[in-house]
Amino acid sequence: LSLAYTLEMIKPKRLWVFGLDFYFAPYMKKQTQVTNLNIDQQALKLERLNLPYFVFNLFKSYPNTKIFVSTAYPKWPKINNIQIIN
Repeated sequence: LSLAYTLEMIKPKRLWVFGLDFYFAPYMKKQTQVTNLNIDQQALKLERLNLPYFVFNLFKSYPNTKIFVSTAYPKWPKINNIQIIN
């Protein structure tokens, strides 16, 4: 929600985003919170939410904002206003 708010209300010319990895492994294995779901169930839940698709479309819908993303997520599509920094 903070990304959507920033893009819609603040309308920055440049936006830096750090750590938007969509819980890409090995982060899920390092959880310290107690949960009723095992790692496979958590992965399936995240897959159903399809967060990457939502974020990709959100970023695509603000072509006047140059978005720099520092991420370990390997499946970012080519989007004109996004620069991936590994």
